[in-house]
Amino acid sequence: MPQVLDNYPDRQQSTVDGYIAVVDCGRMGSHYVLQLDGETYLVAVADCAQVRDVAHIEYAFGGRWIADVDATIWDDLPHIPQRAILWPERVWQAHQRQKERVQ
Repeated sequence: MPQVLDNYPDRQQSTVDGYIAVVDCGRMGSHYVLQLDGETYLVAVADCAQVRDVAHIEYAFGGRWIADVDATIWDDLPHIPQRAILWPERVWQAHQRQKERVQ
């Protein structure tokens, strides 16, 4: 991911915890909430990957595959497939508001 951001500095966003690459290139710049290993991260799509180029697609959400996770998040985890949940940011916010109302 650092090479992508070096080549495309306009994709950097100061409001996110890290970046992901997804197969759906139409999601470039979109924000998601990534739940991974008990932690929650706000991430932005900074790159897209073609399925044929990705040897290790490890996560899925609604048919959209995460192809890569930024090293700032991934380096603290064992480098084996991890269960993850990827929420569109607005859906996550609505879910959190609903949980607060129930409590």
